[in-house]
Amino acid sequence: MKRLVQEWTASIRYVQLYLPEVLEERPSDLTVRLAEDQKLAGALRLFVERETGINEVKE
Repeated sequence: MKRLVQEWTASIRYVQLYLPEVLEERPSDLTVRLAEDQKLAGALRLFVERETGINEVKE
């Protein structure tokens, strides 16, 4: 559990440092919000890939 908390904390720190605009108030336009969500998802995926060395999603 401690490791999970550390990983989430690192993820949040990453977003705060490299994507501060994500934490700003979100516009109500759905297309803009979708684009922002896609950027955030991509950044988080890259972070996870870098930290874990795993780069494929398994279902």
